Parts: sequence; C-alpha cells; structure tokens
Amino acid sequence: FVSGTSSVLWPVAQHFAQSLCEKPDLVRGKTVIELGAGLGLVGAAAAALGAKCTVLTDCEGALPLLLRNRARLSEDGVSVEVARVAWGDAADHAALLGAIGPA
Repeated sequence: FVSGTSSVLWPVAQHFAQSLCEKPDLVRGKTVIELGAGLGLVGAAAAALGAKCTVLTDCEGALPLLLRNRARLSEDGVSVEVARVAWGDAADHAALLGAIGPA
C-alpha cells in the first residue's frame, strides 16, 4: 500500500459514506466509481446501499489493500470491482470506462 494515503481513513470519506447512508437513492441502481478510493469506504457504502456496479480505483501501489478489502466485503455479500487508475493516464481511463460500459 501507499503509506500515508491509501491506508488512511480520511474524515471526508466517513462523512461522505454517512451522507450516502442518509440518502441511498443517490447511488441505488446506479454505476459508482470511487476515484482515489484508498480503503474504499465510500464505494463500499455505495455498493451496500444497492449501487448497480461499484468500482474502487486507485494507483498501482494501493491495489493490494483494495483487493484485500474487496475480498472482505464479498464475504459480507457486498460486491465491488477494483481497477487501477493513474491520474492523467488515458489508457487507464479508457480501460475503466470500457469495463463499465455505457451509462
């Protein structure tokens, strides 16, 4: 993992996840992409609230932790995907958008 970034539960993520729990219609039935997911809390909340498809993204160094968290979420019946997205990398952007299909 990327020490100091991807391994931190940022306060804004906690607040955003709580806000989604209070207004689940914001994500229910929709495709959700969490950019720079870190631990993936916001995406996990979206998936648990009924998002049609949830993709947690981060840089290469953060993927092992995201993959581990995906496995743990799966044990609880929460399904998320994980993808590498390096900021400004057109190939990563295209791969992600191609994987989720049209909106």
